[in-house]
Amino acid sequence: MENKKIIENQQESTIKNETTATEIINMLGNQCTRLVKIIRDVLIFAGFVVLCLATINFRHALANERNNQRWIEYLSQYDFVSQDGEGYNYYNSDVGGDVVNGTE
Repeated sequence: MENKKIIENQQESTIKNETTATEIINMLGNQCTRLVKIIRDVLIFAGFVVLCLATINFRHALANERNNQRWIEYLSQYDFVSQDGEGYNYYNSDVGGDVVNGTE
């Protein structure tokens, strides 16, 4: 009779251990599944952020290029110093007089 009880206790103990192990494996599987979902969501968000930053950077590059072209066009139209055939400047020609460099 005692042997029967001991065997039954061992069987119950084995069943409990198997159930506990199965529960642990299932719990770890569920945690891994949740972790995979979290990692996937983080990677999707990071990709979206990178895409937004690349788009912003591209738009700023285009704006800078347009700005540079406008400045080049503006500055190329300006006549900084005009000269006649003899090498004299027309800049402020109405003032007259000579420019003296140095002390007087």
